[in-house]
Amino acid sequence: MSNIKELLKHMPDEYESMAKSSGAMKRSREIKTASDLMLLCLTYLFKGLTLVEVSIYAAAENIGNISNVNFMKRFAKCREWFKNVTTNLQYPEIMGYKKPSVFDAFRIIAVDASDIVQRGALKLEFHLHYAYDIFRMCTVGYKFTTNKVGETLTNFNFFRKGDLIIADRAYGTITSIMHCLSFGADYIFRLKYNAFNLYDINGNQISLNQKLTGATESKKVDFIAYFKKGGKLIPTRICAVKKSVEAIEKTKARTKRRESKNMITYSYESKLMNNYIVIATSLQCDISANDILELYRYRWQIELLFKRMKSLIQLGNLPNKKEENILAWLDGKILCAMLVELIQAKVDFSPKELLNIDESSIWRKYRLICQIIEKDLISLEIYFERLFEFLSKLQIEKRQKLRPLQLVNR
Repeated sequence: MSNIKELLKHMPDEYESMAKSSGAMKRSREIKTASDLMLLCLTYLFKGLTLVEVSIYAAAENIGNISNVNFMKRFAKCREWFKNVTTNLQYPEIMGYKKPSVFDAFRIIAVDASDIVQRGALKLEFHLHYAYDIFRMCTVGYKFTTNKVGETLTNFNFFRKGDLIIADRAYGTITSIMHCLSFGADYIFRLKYNAFNLYDINGNQISLNQKLTGATESKKVDFIAYFKKGGKLIPTRICAVKKSVEAIEKTKARTKRRESKNMITYSYESKLMNNYIVIATSLQCDISANDILELYRYRWQIELLFKRMKSLIQLGNLPNKKEENILAWLDGKILCAMLVELIQAKVDFSPKELLNIDESSIWRKYRLICQIIEKDLISLEIYFERLFEFLSKLQIEKRQKLRPLQLVNR
């Protein structure tokens, strides 16, 4: 049995009925069952086949005789089906990174967006808005939009009480904060200069840069400020720390390059604030500023996730097709990525020595899973056993460089 077929075992129990309710399986012509249609779609997405090759594969596997044109028509209708399946995938309880005990009560979600550009003359551009549980290492939700829709938390509507949302400066706005609070969730957002005006309890405006002068690398700034919304003062907590000398020099060089490239000049106040990491949060003072600033550093995991998706799942290489076909392809690729996450989770369990897995091992594991699925190098069931042994050894010999085929050909 091919590994693509084995992937069907990880689908939700009701995924076949979802095909009918979403309109992906209105008729049983050419392709008789929903499982056969999903098999063809995953083969097309994972193995990077052409439409003609998919047609040949369908005939060779006795799935049915379907032309390349008809397959693409069926594939385009699968978009809602893909989205429903991803929503209902069941992840096991795992721990990819050890969550600080002070945040045990929270589901910690990193939010960000990435650009996806179509190849060819048309160059259609889409934004992938993504929410990622950085400690369970699994997808919480996503949304594709055109490049006209910016980065804002209003792109998501599935937050709940007990969620802690972490996001970069693009999300540090009053709109995103109020959207987060409307669900009863908490937030940790980085602020940029002039994101919004801050006030004291008496309604007097605060100079943030003046407050930051007391911050050093070892001394944090931590105070309660207010912003105005609908004529009311809404409290928010500001935590800040000064960057290291090396980090400040890198920031200055990056700012200088950006000014030269875009032919603009940033204000002195803006450049001054770039010397600090400034966080706005709704967390209470029983959680220290140091813990909050340290937790914000975990946000980088979603950037690494985008990198894995684009390089290993080939999410960044859009096919040169109609927009409706591209959107179905994008949602299908997210399903592929989430299936890899789910398989990856099968070995992220129990043993304490595996709790602190470094990024190189995550990348290596993700790459191995993708290669094994694409090339049918080895059965996934055997792979689970060997990968667990591999990860255990990796904790002891972190510097040993193992090629994927060394694992497969043992």
